[in-house]
Amino acid sequence: MYHPSTENGPDLHTLSMALRFRSQRAPQIFAAFAATLSAFGMGTVEAYTSPALPDMQNGAKLGAITEAEYSHIASDALLAAILSGIPTCLLLEKIGRKATIMLISIPFVTGWLMIAFAVNLTMVEIGRILTGFCAGSASMAVPVFLGEVAEDSIRGFLGSSFQFQVTSGNLFVYILGKYLNWQWLAFTCSLVIFTGLVLMSIVPPSPRFLLSKGRVQDAARALVWMRGADCLSQVENELNSIKKSVESSQNNQEKFHFHDYFRLPILRPMFISLLLLFFQQMTGVEAILVYTVDIFDKSGSALDPHTSVIVVGSLQVIATFISALIVDKAGRRLLLLVSSLGSALAMGGLGAWFYYCVNDDSGIRHEYEFLNWIPLVTMGFFIVFFALGLGPVPFIMIAELNNAKMIGVASALATTFNWTFAFLVTKYFLLLTQNWGFHFLFWCFAALSVIGAIFIFIFVPETKGKSMDDIQRYFKAI
Repeated sequence: MYHPSTENGPDLHTLSMALRFRSQRAPQIFAAFAATLSAFGMGTVEAYTSPALPDMQNGAKLGAITEAEYSHIASDALLAAILSGIPTCLLLEKIGRKATIMLISIPFVTGWLMIAFAVNLTMVEIGRILTGFCAGSASMAVPVFLGEVAEDSIRGFLGSSFQFQVTSGNLFVYILGKYLNWQWLAFTCSLVIFTGLVLMSIVPPSPRFLLSKGRVQDAARALVWMRGADCLSQVENELNSIKKSVESSQNNQEKFHFHDYFRLPILRPMFISLLLLFFQQMTGVEAILVYTVDIFDKSGSALDPHTSVIVVGSLQVIATFISALIVDKAGRRLLLLVSSLGSALAMGGLGAWFYYCVNDDSGIRHEYEFLNWIPLVTMGFFIVFFALGLGPVPFIMIAELNNAKMIGVASALATTFNWTFAFLVTKYFLLLTQNWGFHFLFWCFAALSVIGAIFIFIFVPETKGKSMDDIQRYFKAI
C-alpha cells in the first residue's frame, strides 16, 4: 500500500520500505537493450557499404556503378544524418524519448526494406537516406533515454552500452557481409530494428520526461517498473528526488535568456565538445568503417578482405568494452590522449605501407609480400586505440561539460557537427585517394590526430570523479 509523504518529508513507513528495498537491475538492462538496438542499427548503417558496395559493383542486379554513384551510396546516409539533429530534438521534447525511438524505427525498417528489394540505384539511395536519418536520430535519442532510466550505480555501464552496440552493429554487418549478398544483408538489418520496436513497446517511458510533463502518476508507475519494485513506497524517495531535479531545471530554464548562450562559461565547454567530435572524425574512422573492404583489397593484406574486416570489427568491440570498464578509473583525458596518439601512429604506419610497399595499379610490390600482415596489424591497432578513447569518450563529455540548460542545444549541435564531418570524410575519401593516393590521406589523418592530442592536453579538463557543479565552477573560474 502506498503511504503518502507528510508535509515535512516521508513518513516512517516510507523510509523503512525505501531502506529495505534493493532495486533490480534486470528491468533497466532490458530497457537499455531494447533502446540500444537502435544504436546497433546505427552501427549497421555505418558499416553496411563496406561489404555491400563491392558486392553491388560486382553483381549484375544494378548494372554498372560509376565512381560517383559509389560515393553517393556510401555518403547519402551520413548526409541524411546531418539533418536529423533539430527534428529529433523537437521530438524528444514533444513526444518523449521512448516514443521518439519507436517512431524512428518505422522509417528505419522501411529504408532497409527498400534496399533489400531494390531494383535500381534510386531505391538503394532512398533507402540509405531513410536509414541514415534514423541512425542520426538514434545517436541523439538513445543516450538521453539511457541517462534518464538508469540509477546512479549503473548509469556509466548502461551509458557505455550505446557505443558498444554501435560497434556490435559494425561487426554484425562485417560477419554477415561475408556470407550474404547485399540484399539479404539489408533485410537482416531490418529485422534487428523491428525487434527493437517490439521490445520498446514493453518498456515504459522515461520517468523524468513524464514528470517534466506533469504526469506524476505515470512517472511513478514507470519508475516502479524500472526498479522492479512491488509498490511505490519503495521508490518514492527517488521519485521525489527526480521531481525536485526536474522542477529546478525548469525554473533555471525560465531564467535563461538568449544572450546567455554567448557567455564564455557556456561557449568554452561547447567549443571543447565540438572540437573533440571534430578530431574524432579527423582520425579517418568513418572512411575506415565505410571502405574497410576496399582498403584491405588495395593493401594486399595477407587475409582476404572480408576476413580482415571481421578481425578488425572484433577488436573494435573488445576495445569498446574495455573502455567502458576503465573510463571511470583511468579518466577521460588519459584515454583521449592515448587514443589520439595511438591512432596517429597507426595511420602513419598504414600510410607508410601504401607509400613504400603498394603500387596503385598492380597492388603489393613483390619484394614486400612477406610483410603482407602489416595492413591488418596497423588497421587493428588503429581501431583498438580509437575505440579506447576517441570513440566513446567525446559523447560522454558532451553531457559532462555542458551546462544543464544547454544540454538540448549541445546534443543537437553535436549530432549535426559530428555527422557533417563524417559525411565530408566519406564523400571525398575515394576522390582524394585517386588524386593523391591512400598514403597521403592516411598521413593527413595521422597529423590531425597529433594536433588533436595537443588540443586535448592543453584545453580538455579531467571530469572523472567531479560533480556537474564542480565542472561548471571550473569553466567560470578560467
